[in-house]
Amino acid sequence: MKRWEVLNWIAKKKKYRKYLEIGSRDPKRNLDKIVCKDKTGVDPYPRGTCDYKMTSDDFFEQNKRHYDLIFIDGLHTGEQVAIDICNALKILSDDGTIVLHDCNPPTEWHQREKNDEGPWNGTTWKGYMHYRNCLTLKMCVVDEDWGLGVIRWGEQEPPAVEVFDYEGLEKNRVQWLNLMSYEQFKKWFKGE
Repeated sequence: MKRWEVLNWIAKKKKYRKYLEIGSRDPKRNLDKIVCKDKTGVDPYPRGTCDYKMTSDDFFEQNKRHYDLIFIDGLHTGEQVAIDICNALKILSDDGTIVLHDCNPPTEWHQREKNDEGPWNGTTWKGYMHYRNCLTLKMCVVDEDWGLGVIRWGEQEPPAVEVFDYEGLEKNRVQWLNLMSYEQFKKWFKGE
């Protein structure tokens, strides 16, 4: 499954109309494939048409709208992802969903802080983990397309992790991320 397939399944299931994409560098790769009536793209260095040519911080600071579905695929550092999640939660509709790309790095090299060459997940997973102990959120990672972190309002059983290091992730990946297959995710999302 590709990210747009999971995003479109969520949008269709919930009948979402308003979609925000943080990090829509090349709209043909994802934004253009999303089936929502109202789509907004944000990227400081777009390689195509972009609604807001600015950083996510600048966008959230001036934004006055709420969104049903927010996809975060911007700067892949744990710190920035945590900030983007915080800002996204402030403008998320009551029954909305946030999805993060790159939450399941397959190796320590993939989760390096700086993108110098090759595939890069960065430390997105650490930004996701920052919220895993929050009792008012319901979270999981779909084990597809480098790991799609899903965040909704609800309740979760936190893994009570205070230190996020790659060695711990390797040993506790399923529990820490609440990692599941796409089929498991569909049941989880429906509340089954």
